[in-house]
Amino acid sequence: MPPVKRRYVLFRVEPLLAGGSLKNISQGDIVKTVRETVQRLHGDLGLASILLSFHSKEYNHATRTGVLVAKRESYKFLLTALPLIRSIGGQDVSLSILKLTGTLRGSLRSLQGFHGKMIHQYKRSLKEQKQFAERPAINSVKQIDEAFHQIAQSLKE
Repeated sequence: MPPVKRRYVLFRVEPLLAGGSLKNISQGDIVKTVRETVQRLHGDLGLASILLSFHSKEYNHATRTGVLVAKRESYKFLLTALPLIRSIGGQDVSLSILKLTGTLRGSLRSLQGFHGKMIHQYKRSLKEQKQFAERPAINSVKQIDEAFHQIAQSLKE
C-alpha cells in the first residue's frame, strides 16, 4: 500500500483587534474550531474528507504559530476554511496562512526561520525603545526655538 501523502500548513493566530492580547489557546481548541468551520463551509463532505487525517502537529503559545496536517486530497478544504475563522475559545482572532509545504521537515524549517525573524524584530524594537528613552525630552517653547535655529543654521552652511 502506498504511503499517505500529507500537506503541512504553517499558520499564525493573531488578535483581531490591534493591541489585543490572547489568553491560552490550546491545540484542541484550534482543531475543534477548524473542523466546525470546514463543516459550516463545505458541509458533511468537507468534514468527512478531513476528519481522520487532520490534526495539529505543533503550536507555540509564545509566538502564536503552529503547523496543521491534512491529507493531500483534502488540504484545500482546510485552506479555504482558515481565513474565515474569527473566534477561537471565545476570543476574537484571525488565522493567517504563512506557508504550505509537502514535508514536515520543510514546515518545521520554515517555522524556525519565522521564529528567527520574530526574535530579530523583537531585538530591533528593544534597541529602538532604548534609544528613544535616552533622547532628551523637549519641555519648553524655548528649547523648540533653539532646536529650530540650530537646524536652520546647519542648512545655511
